[in-house]
Amino acid sequence: MEFGFYVGFNRLFESMDPVSVLSTAKKMGYSFFEPLHSSRLYLKNSPEALKEAMAETGVGIHCYSVGLNIFTQKGLDTAKECLRIASFLGAEHLHHTMCFSLTEKNNIDDIISPTAKNTAAVCDMAKELGMNVLVENQGLVFNGADNLSRLFEAVNRDNFFFCSDLGNSLFVGEDHIHAAKRFMHLTKHVHVKDYRFTAEGPYRTPDSRAFEEVIPGEGDLPLRELLGLYKDKSIPISVEYSCPEAQYEKALNCTKALL
Repeated sequence: MEFGFYVGFNRLFESMDPVSVLSTAKKMGYSFFEPLHSSRLYLKNSPEALKEAMAETGVGIHCYSVGLNIFTQKGLDTAKECLRIASFLGAEHLHHTMCFSLTEKNNIDDIISPTAKNTAAVCDMAKELGMNVLVENQGLVFNGADNLSRLFEAVNRDNFFFCSDLGNSLFVGEDHIHAAKRFMHLTKHVHVKDYRFTAEGPYRTPDSRAFEEVIPGEGDLPLRELLGLYKDKSIPISVEYSCPEAQYEKALNCTKALL
């Protein structure tokens, strides 16, 4: 099983050169990295420098990620730009949070048509490049098994798959195990995170329970059982924990301990 360096990559990239970033990740025990697209970080020559660093360090890439509003023309253009970068770096998948700005409850009927149309266009371009497109269960629209099922049916492409985020079902009040199992046959990538219920926290469940992000294994999610679903399936796992740099290695070791 391979483990990827996700959220922390962008942070290190702000202060280090690509070789130093990937060397640091490798020393911590990560075997691949998952960049989150940022036009501020990845300037004109950055993909070239990143690819050279990959060759020098031996750290690979499975998935290139981006948060965008795919239902807009700008979102579609950004997705296509990211596909080109991902293909150049040798990534198998483009992963995107499809409706990044929709943080309130929205009616899926109002957004599914343009979302599916543009996602299908991205899938068609990805297929020409020999790549897949992944959608993550995130936000309050394309989260939850029923809404995601509608999206997969509407897009109807054989290279459209699932990135299983092990914590995001909490935002829509859905059982984590149920959500993970529902799309097991479509899962190509996993994001591991953990949350803990608390008296006050930055996030809320639909029934107004407050929660906060914590290091994997220290929260209230059934992470051991969730990770066990993927243990024998050779699915890459990215560690997603918005922690200080000093805890990047601990987050990985805690995830491994759960397995």
